[in-house]
Order: sequence, then structure tokens, then C-alpha cells
Amino acid sequence: MRYLFVLAWGVLGLCLSAQGQTQKSYNLDHQHVPGQLLVKFKSGVPDELKDKILKTLPKPSGLRTLSQETTAVLDFSVVRSVAGLKEIAKALDAMPEVEIVEANVVYQLYETLPNDPEFAKLYGLRNLGEDGQKTSKDIGASLAWDSNTGSKDVLVGIIDTGIDYNHPDLKDNIWTNPGETGLDEEGNDKSSNGLDDDGNGFVDDWRGWDFYNNDNDPLDGNSHGTHCAGTIGAKGNNDIGVVGVNWDVSLVGLKVFSDSGSTTTDALAAAISYATSLGVDLTSNSWGGGAASDIIREAIEGANEAGILFVAAAGNSSSDNDARPHFPSSYEIDNIIAVASTDSDDQLSSFSSYGATSVDVAAPGTDIYSTVPGGNYGYKSGTSMATPHVAGLAALVKAQFPDLSHSQIRDRILATATVLPSLSGRVKFGRINALSALELDEIDPSIPDSLALANAGLKSIDVTWQASGDDGLEGEASRYEVRISDQMIDEENWSSATKFEFSDIQSMDGMVSGTISKLDFNQKGFLALRAFDNVGNASGVSESLAFSVREADIIINNEGSLDLFANIDAPWGVALENENSYITDSPEGGYSNSIDISLVSSSVTVTSQDMLLAFDTKYDLETRYDYGYLEIKVDDGEWTELKSYNGNSEWSTEYFELRSLLDNAQSFAFRFRLKTDGSVTRDGWSIDNIKIMVPMTM
Repeated sequence: MRYLFVLAWGVLGLCLSAQGQTQKSYNLDHQHVPGQLLVKFKSGVPDELKDKILKTLPKPSGLRTLSQETTAVLDFSVVRSVAGLKEIAKALDAMPEVEIVEANVVYQLYETLPNDPEFAKLYGLRNLGEDGQKTSKDIGASLAWDSNTGSKDVLVGIIDTGIDYNHPDLKDNIWTNPGETGLDEEGNDKSSNGLDDDGNGFVDDWRGWDFYNNDNDPLDGNSHGTHCAGTIGAKGNNDIGVVGVNWDVSLVGLKVFSDSGSTTTDALAAAISYATSLGVDLTSNSWGGGAASDIIREAIEGANEAGILFVAAAGNSSSDNDARPHFPSSYEIDNIIAVASTDSDDQLSSFSSYGATSVDVAAPGTDIYSTVPGGNYGYKSGTSMATPHVAGLAALVKAQFPDLSHSQIRDRILATATVLPSLSGRVKFGRINALSALELDEIDPSIPDSLALANAGLKSIDVTWQASGDDGLEGEASRYEVRISDQMIDEENWSSATKFEFSDIQSMDGMVSGTISKLDFNQKGFLALRAFDNVGNASGVSESLAFSVREADIIINNEGSLDLFANIDAPWGVALENENSYITDSPEGGYSNSIDISLVSSSVTVTSQDMLLAFDTKYDLETRYDYGYLEIKVDDGEWTELKSYNGNSEWSTEYFELRSLLDNAQSFAFRFRLKTDGSVTRDGWSIDNIKIMVPMTM
């Protein structure tokens, strides 16, 4: 007779050795009945031996028969963690009498579907395709709802044109300020008593704030913000209209745009700071495209320090944000998720901006149906529509896992994104996947092992390591993170080490390799890795390796002065920023129209064909019309363009290998050249830390 037992463990201290066994997940990485394992003994194992094995286990709180006399359930009163249950499963698996051990996995017959009558129009949440059959070309919301449909405890700040807070499909999910509602000591309604009852500097801000008109009424007069709000959190299962990614959530109206769709830096920064002071869990930001702003950057950094996610649209210019940054989505701040748009066929939307390194994920953004003012509904397209899908998912993850930090929620969303061929080289991770993001998985990946270094370049180095498992040693980790410090890195100082990105990651025969770029010239230090699984669980920190890039002999080092230059067209000059000097085409701010001005270096003697030119640069030039050019002239030849600059960027380091240009040359010069058209000006082009160097022989 064979028995199938269900064991639910209640003693955390139970330790059974399973040394030398291959790591398995035992289906514990899938949704399962907490604390339960299915155990099948091998044929022929005597009942007496089974009883003896069971007596070594914690005393069950109950025993019942499932079917006939061959299957039984041992049910214990206390349920422990997945990690503890896995240790018990490993121990049982090591017993020669046991044939199968696995979790008691939960299966679903149907998806959780709301009764909202327009739900079928929301292909982003559940895509039925042209033939009416469900496809996988959606974010998997209806499957994720089997686990969670949202929580009013999660606050989402919508920085936009406001919200129609009277909309019948939104009104039940509109946030109200507990400090500005109810009655004050005089018996007056706090929402209209003309007092700042909660002391936050805003009078009667009982349902948000209008930062454009500076009043307490964030009512949407445009429709953009209401449409975004509906995607995040139109009330679900209310037999009205549509449903959001969250059936229940708290939507905080932060109006920053006029009804015609314009705003200013101060309004945006004030709204971000207000949301931070409220303690929202995240903000949804379907706006951008202006210049890089230190004021806005500081506001977003403040949100990051407060543990608040900042979900931002990548833009609708069909351009590469790696080459031409788009703000605020392109700020390199850890709480930002930059979002591109896809269509109903899982293709990048024709209008969507993209970026293999600067845009994190994509989400449905073409022909999205959602709420608009006046109790109505309508279609809109844009990365503005993709962004609230991601913001909605972040809120749903927070509802499912309320103890996760904002960085853990971000990691989970990025790690669980579905990789699509259509997004290869266009976004960093993939199209968001709500079902995977809500997956229960408490098993950490194994620690990256067997680290080795190779191919040190002037600003890069290659790293190889043994692939980590997804759940312990089983499977394969989804991604890796590398950090660098001037001291050895361990668990205690990992968070303070500097995070770098791997490029050109490749995996073969159980080994992984990647290149660390954008290091400093002549940099030395220590590096370490961590592995992450498909839901963002992190491994321990790897061993810390000492590294150094290829050394270079710096023969010219020009920092914030014009000493290197022989010909200087006005108004090229020197400016100050935070007490640091740098070279710019417009020291007084803003270049002129219809100019062609150059900054020409003195002649540089060629001492090696391997010479390099490097400099730091930051620019804000009218897109498609005003350009900066880096040009070189060898001996008495003509000027040759090395690179053109357009759009805007933050400070970054550029360097150019000159080998192909210096064959048999005696000298060379270079110049920075600005050409503008007859209208519109920007801040201009800034240059600093100009270096001429020769790599040392290895």
C-alpha cells in the first residue's frame, strides 16, 4: 500500500541534514498552500517504517483522509517560511524511502475577471486578439488579480493635469487627506475652514493640490490626467465602465499643468516635493521633454531618499534616449522607472522613444481606453498611457507585498518583465508582466562564484563568473549587479559602493561574462557581484576582487581654462558651477542665433599613434537645428568631424582613439564648433577636463 502525505510544518528549529543533494525548488517558487508539502513514499516501504519517519516530525494538529485509504493529510497548526519549508523538503528528499517531495501547489480554473462592462476594450490588461481568444500580449493583469486586486492603503501621486474626482469610475478611489477632513475644534469642516489643519503649508488640501493655479482644487480641465488615473485605478468590479490595474487604490491628484497642457519647473518640483511630504508610495509622471533641471532632479532625489518610486514616460519623439536624453525619465536616479510604449501586438509603438540603456521597460500605450472627464471614456495613445500601466503595477506589487521597499518593488518589476524580440536593443528589460511580478518566491539565488578579470581597457574591464541559480543552485539567475569601491566590498558596505552597469552580457556553458564601462582613467579599486532572480530576490555578495584599468600617460590635462587653445571665437569662455570652472560657448547664459563659432586648440605634437582625446561634456542645444561639432585637423590637412552633438545631456565623459587618423602624422589640432539657426536658443555647450593621453604598454 502506498501513501501520499501532506505535511505542514510547525517547528522552525527542525534540522534534518540533506548534504550533497542537488538543489531543487520543489515547486515552492509557485503559489502553494502555505506550509504544506506533498510526500510520496516509494513502493514497498512498510507502514511501520513510514510511521517511524513520521514520528521524527513535529506532532500534527490533525489527520484526515483525502481519498480511500491511500492518501492522507498531516496538517500542522503553525505555518513557516518558504525557506524553512525548503530545508525540510531537502531533508525528506534525501531519505531513500521517499520518492517525491513537492509543494501543494494551488491551481486556478478561471482568471479573476471584473464585471466592468468595458473591460474587453482594455487589451493592455487582458488581450483577446482579433479572434477573441486570449493572447499573451498583455501585462497579465487578469491572472495577477487571482493574487491581489489592490489596496486603498497604497497611495499613488498622479502628477498631471489633475483628476476628475467626481467621475463615477474614479470617485471611490480618490484619496482624501485625513488631516484636512472631518471637523475641527470649532466644529467646522476641515476641508473648507480656511486653515492649514495638518500643518503642511497647504490650506484645505483635502484631496490634493493644484500647483499651476496654487489652489486646493486639482480638478482636471484637460483629460490627460483623468485618463492616466483610470488606467492606474478605475474602481474594479463596480459594474461601471472600465477597471484599472488596481481595483482599489488611493489616487492623489497633483495638478501641475494648465488646461491647455503647459507648466513650469517650479510647479513640477513643488508637486514632487508635496508628494514626498505626504508619504505616497509612488508617483506617476506622464510628462517630460524639457531641459535637464537641477531643481527637478533634486526633488526626485528627495523622493528617492524618502523611499518613493518615480515612474516616468520615455517620450513620444521616436528617438533614442541613449543618444539624446529625455527628462525626467533619463535622470540616473535609483527610484526612476523609464517607460516606453507598446501596441496590441507587443511591438514598440511607432511614436515611442526608446533606449537600450536609458529606458527600463515598456507597457501598452497605443489606443488605450480609459476614463475622461464628465463621466466619459475615450482612447488615447502615448508613453503617457504606458506609464500608468507601470505605476499601476508598482501599486499592485505594494499591495501584495506591503513590506517591500521602493527599490525592491522596482527590482521586482524590472526583473519580471517579459523579454520580447521586438524590444531587443530598445529597452533594458522588457514589457512588464503583472503575473510574474506578484509571484511568491522567497528563495534567493546562489552567490556568483569563480570571478575572474580580463581585457582591461582605458575605461573598461571584462569580468567572468560562474552562473548563479535562480532558486539556490537550481535554474539560472535573471540578472547581475556589479558594484565598485576603493575598499573591499562585503554585505555591510555593499549599499555604499558605486553601482555600475554591465554591457555585452553573454552566457555559455555555465559561465557568464560582462564588460564594465565608464570607469575613470587610471582607476583602481575593488568590485563585487550580486545575482537577482526573476522576482528581484538578491543573492549574497560575491568575493571582492581587486582591479585596475589599463594605465595611461596623461600628457595634457586642461581643467576649466582656455590655456590649451590658440584661437577663441567670442563668446567662448569660462564659467563657474558650484565653484568649479568649465569652458562654455555662452558664459553669460544662452547662445546667440545664426552663429558659427569655434574654440581651436594649439597644435599637439604626435608622440604615439595610440594617442587619445578625452573630455567631459554637457549640452543643451535646440533639437534638430543647433549643433555642436568636435573636429580634428592632422598636420596641414582639412578639418574632419569626429562627432556631432544635438539635444541635451547631463555631464558625461567622451573619449576618442586617434590611431586611424595619426598614421605618420607630426601634429594635430582639434576644435569645438557651435552652429545655430535663426531662431530659438538654449543654454549651450559646456566642456571640461580635456585630456590628451597615451596608453601605457601592457
